[in-house]
Amino acid sequence: MKSKTVKLSTFISFALMSIVLISGCDKESDSSKEILQMIKNTKPVKAASEDGGLRELSLYEALKTHQEHEHSSHHHEDDNHYHHEYKAHQHDELTHFCLGIATGFKAIQFADAQLSPNSRLNPKELEISVNGAMEGVWDIFSIYAGSKREFEGTDKPMSSSSFTFTAKTPDAAQELKFRLKKTIIPEKFFKLKNKGYGCGNKELGEAKNKALRKILSSSAQECFELVNNTSD
Repeated sequence: MKSKTVKLSTFISFALMSIVLISGCDKESDSSKEILQMIKNTKPVKAASEDGGLRELSLYEALKTHQEHEHSSHHHEDDNHYHHEYKAHQHDELTHFCLGIATGFKAIQFADAQLSPNSRLNPKELEISVNGAMEGVWDIFSIYAGSKREFEGTDKPMSSSSFTFTAKTPDAAQELKFRLKKTIIPEKFFKLKNKGYGCGNKELGEAKNKALRKILSSSAQECFELVNNTSD
């Protein structure tokens, strides 16, 4: 009888833990109306369209597309995936506010303004990368370009230096290196992420939302600082 009681207790504990982990991202939407409104108010960027032209890409759309990438049972590797995915799920509720998507989106705005202050660059004219393997950042680069972009190199524990970006034109006539200001993301966020915690962790969720509010309430120019600029 004692053995059955222990097994039942273990099962209940495991089930409750699973519920917390699964619903962690969804819970943040209940108290994040302010963040959601800031997401919707963020200025869009010009992204690659399926016909080879340009389309407006909002941060909200990018977050919805990334959310589907995370929840999908399989990822399509063809380029059309980045054009069609959002249309198929545009009525789904946004429940996950990805810090990587928001940061990468602002990085695109910053690079565009620095390299082409008088007009928006075509995504084909902007090669942008980041120092870390953050999935959200690379996903927004892929959505923006309309084709797969991914980290090449050895991944390291996440830190503020992970959010160092390089942007250049294809002919390398102009190259820009810039980084997210250290005051944007709390150090606690990196410590918890490197320990393996996910968005179900209350402390991590609070640190992430604090960073999101800073990023979304600031212009791209206020979020980043130049490391070097070899633009003509």
